[in-house]
Amino acid sequence: MPALGRPPSPRKIVKTGTFLLSRGYYTRDPHNPMRILALLPLIAAASVLAADAPKSSADREKAWKADIFPILEKSCIGCHGKDPAKKPKGGLNLMTLDAATKGGKDAGAGFTWGDASKSSIYKGAELGIKDREDEAAMPPKKSKSEPLTAAQLAKLKAFIEAK
Repeated sequence: MPALGRPPSPRKIVKTGTFLLSRGYYTRDPHNPMRILALLPLIAAASVLAADAPKSSADREKAWKADIFPILEKSCIGCHGKDPAKKPKGGLNLMTLDAATKGGKDAGAGFTWGDASKSSIYKGAELGIKDREDEAAMPPKKSKSEPLTAAQLAKLKAFIEAK
């Protein structure tokens, strides 16, 4: 049996449906079977787009606990929330997903879902890899913590941009 390969993109499916409609395969006759066939690509595109709906908060919470928190715990939690008696630095508490999403008092939202480049946590961690001298780099150079690895940063980015 041949391999199916990648499914067509929603754009290609819509183009196919538009082609069928423009060629007259879609008619006003309700008994014409081509009418249904012409609409199938459009219905398929709608279902593909619906599958890309944003993750539920329960899915995000599960991914946070299983994948992301353990990464941040090694490099970030020492300053951003480990000790409940101390205020986290910069007002950024990374102990819970809700607190991390809100972000700190200076840098803005911790997570901007769908766009890692607007997420302060991601931007700080990325600077921590690229330019440790930058004052916005996390963890700071004077810190004893190691910056995230490229693989960990990629995982963080995928978590933020997951839909």
